Amino acid sequence: MKKVSIFLWLSLLAPQTVPPSWAASAPPPKLPPVLSFATAAEGTTSYIVGGAFANILKKYLAVKATIEPSGAATRWVPLMARQEVDFGIHCAYPDMNDAYYGLAGYQKMGPQPVLSFADGHVVPWALMANNANIKTVYDLKGKRLYGRIVGQSLYERGIPALLSSAGLTGQVDVLTFPNIGEAARGLAEGRADALVYLPMVAPLLEVNRTTPLHAVAVPKEVADKVSKIEPALMFGIWKKGVAFAAQDTPSLFQGCGMAVRETLDPAVVSVILKTVYAHYDEYKGSHSVLPEWSAGNGIRLHVTPFHPGAIAAFKEQGLWTAQVEKRNQELIGRRRK
Repeated sequence: MKKVSIFLWLSLLAPQTVPPSWAASAPPPKLPPVLSFATAAEGTTSYIVGGAFANILKKYLAVKATIEPSGAATRWVPLMARQEVDFGIHCAYPDMNDAYYGLAGYQKMGPQPVLSFADGHVVPWALMANNANIKTVYDLKGKRLYGRIVGQSLYERGIPALLSSAGLTGQVDVLTFPNIGEAARGLAEGRADALVYLPMVAPLLEVNRTTPLHAVAVPKEVADKVSKIEPALMFGIWKKGVAFAAQDTPSLFQGCGMAVRETLDPAVVSVILKTVYAHYDEYKGSHSVLPEWSAGNGIRLHVTPFHPGAIAAFKEQGLWTAQVEKRNQELIGRRRK
């Protein structure tokens, strides 16, 4: 199976302000009666982003927007093909890559109608433990790790990459978990010693009140090896005070963004993107990740082609560069091969 490379541009990480010219200059096109946003479970960052955007659209476009906490991308991507889901907010760029090209778990279904709408925030793909003696990834030897979610390419490729990069292949008991709520309970009950997930989600923060969780370091030399195997993962610093990190902790990071179904009317996609960014100042304070959902960051992580409606909106604001256009055409061309 040919693996499609994923390139991440990180030079635009700083949130940027959005000019008022994002406001729609013409009446909106005829919108669907309902717009559906698929997200991960309640309490996750993608769920929070979806709720913030749904509120903006309800307020300014008078459209009904529903949030569907569908879980893993493998659950909602096929719904896009049936036009039952319009947008998917995710922290799973490898899944988007595999879906668009019909790779890995999508081989039987073939390429899926999933395109990029906008890129958003970058968050820790964090290693955490219920045992303070597990200080670095090397301390996982002989331990039980929640590190597999069925159907999620990020875990299917990322966890083996992490363990091999740390010299721990075959030395860690990797357990499967269906959702973050179950994993949080498992950590509290001692069914596992460690977990890899986004740390700022409600189930983990709730468990941390009674069963202290600890940030586990993934040294840069390990993270850099992981990134060479799975480019959707990168090195970063899990900042002190974020979730339960007691100090700045080297960690793996992943990007989060929004996908849109390929068959959605470009005029509709364009007006939705414009409406969201026009009201950046209203949603940016709703959660710690939302300031990164700015127009300037909207095209920084480019793993599937952008929807024509999104391209039109970015071009109108002068944000669609020659470099991004070249990359977009490369991605389109690879699907044709």
